[in-house]
Amino acid sequence: MKRRSFIQSLLGITGITVVPGSVARAKSVSRKCLLQTCELAGYQYYDGERVFPQLRQGDVLTLKRAPLNQYDKRAVEVYWGDSMLGHIPRVGNMAISQMMDRGEQISAKITALSQSDSSWQRIQIAIYLNQD
Repeated sequence: MKRRSFIQSLLGITGITVVPGSVARAKSVSRKCLLQTCELAGYQYYDGERVFPQLRQGDVLTLKRAPLNQYDKRAVEVYWGDSMLGHIPRVGNMAISQMMDRGEQISAKITALSQSDSSWQRIQIAIYLNQD
């Protein structure tokens, strides 16, 4: 029995599988780490009400930094297609804005939609750090 076969058979007994390096590299998995969930701030001032009937739970959103925002230098805008829905609330945007400024890949999606009278409770989103 060759040394490689012997080692693989020993590892197989313990439930450990040896995967050749080229196969392991070919199967790299993209993972997402949930950073936070939040409702949108400023929904009533942008396109949210106009596009609300078209929004669906699970829709992918685009996040854009807005460092020149006059009210919040850490502002992160939230878009559905070309329509701006609002911002990540100021109390929760520090880490997100810093990650985006460093070039981290951040994504978001709609997790809940509500017909609430309160604009703060209309759209809930989840924000993820994409890890490759």
